[in-house]
Amino acid sequence: MTDLKLVPRFQRFLKNAVFSFLAVLLLTSAAPGAEGRESAKYIFLFIGDGMGEAQVRAAELYSLGSGTGKISFSSMPVRGKMSTSTADGAVTDSAAAGTALASGFKTKNGILNMDPSGTKRFLTVAMLARDRGMKVGIVTSSFLNDATPAAFYAWRPSRTDWYEIGEQLAESGFDYFAGGGVTRRRGRKGNLRDVYGLAREKGYRVLGTREELA
Repeated sequence: MTDLKLVPRFQRFLKNAVFSFLAVLLLTSAAPGAEGRESAKYIFLFIGDGMGEAQVRAAELYSLGSGTGKISFSSMPVRGKMSTSTADGAVTDSAAAGTALASGFKTKNGILNMDPSGTKRFLTVAMLARDRGMKVGIVTSSFLNDATPAAFYAWRPSRTDWYEIGEQLAESGFDYFAGGGVTRRRGRKGNLRDVYGLAREKGYRVLGTREELA
């Protein structure tokens, strides 16, 4: 049985938060690679909201100035870089940036995991991992159908189609979700089926209290 940990009270924290966080976890079994090398057992993708080169460098300068030393980012053995700009401009939003990170394709602001016309759907790295038998989990400090976490499991012409994104969460087949609940879980007018109920029908356990989480 898969887990869906939804904590509505956690959203109170977000009002005071200045840093949103998303982690996508892909789990595989350690197995020899193509050249006989052992493959990775766990793959983590950490995303800091608005965290680019300048923000990482500022954090490092602060850490060095305070006597703490270099931050872990600077000591990693391999480093890459990618652009999260939109398909038609430089100033991006979470939907376009999340789409770039998840699928490798550019789109317009406000569009989630689809091409700039809002008609062609992209496959994400998390979907591909799921289809290869890997276990996939998403953990976020935002609500679960917010643009950045949703970019890994959903596709919509608008990032504010929160109910439809919630439906796609339940249909995703991912193994684990944890975050600040699902917003607009009964639709814009509150008259649609509860997303939590849809998730339960797909085999998820929905946990929302301290006691249930324990």
